Amino acid sequence: MPLLPNKPTNRRVTETTLPAFTISEMVTVMAVSALLLVIVYAAMAAIEHRYHLFFAQAKRQTQISLLENTLQKDIEQAEGLYWNANRLTVTYKQDAYTTQPRTATEYAFRDTVIIRTQQTVMDTFYVRPDSLICHWQGKNLVQTTDPADELFFKGLVNGETYLFHFHKSYDYQTLWKLEQQTQSY
Repeated sequence: MPLLPNKPTNRRVTETTLPAFTISEMVTVMAVSALLLVIVYAAMAAIEHRYHLFFAQAKRQTQISLLENTLQKDIEQAEGLYWNANRLTVTYKQDAYTTQPRTATEYAFRDTVIIRTQQTVMDTFYVRPDSLICHWQGKNLVQTTDPADELFFKGLVNGETYLFHFHKSYDYQTLWKLEQQTQSY
């Protein structure tokens, strides 16, 4: 097959245009995107701040509830309560299932915390006690090792004040025994 010589063509070379955004459109999109990112960042910072406030309040409420429930349970199960210079000793009746008497529980009301001790276990409640008042039959207790039937105090947690009031109801036999003890002092 013979080779054909190149024939000149009369086609014109044209520039083709591709669809694209202009520079001003790109700058506008970038500005709007940056503004949205700033708004999202500020919202996330506000949400994080709220989370920390909520967490701190939940921690305070946990301390308050735990102290209140534990002290109330100990007082309900107690045979007697005894007040001794910022210490509340909770004594128990002997358990019917064992021959060993239950060990007393002691609450020490310190300057910045309340410490509960039962045998070798210590619980610390991060509640700062204030204005402690302990009563026996409506009288303010000042002597040591006096029996008690009411306890009032303010608890401070992170600057917030909570009021506590606990009352022990005694059966008549225990009440008679405790009354005899207080008269012998």
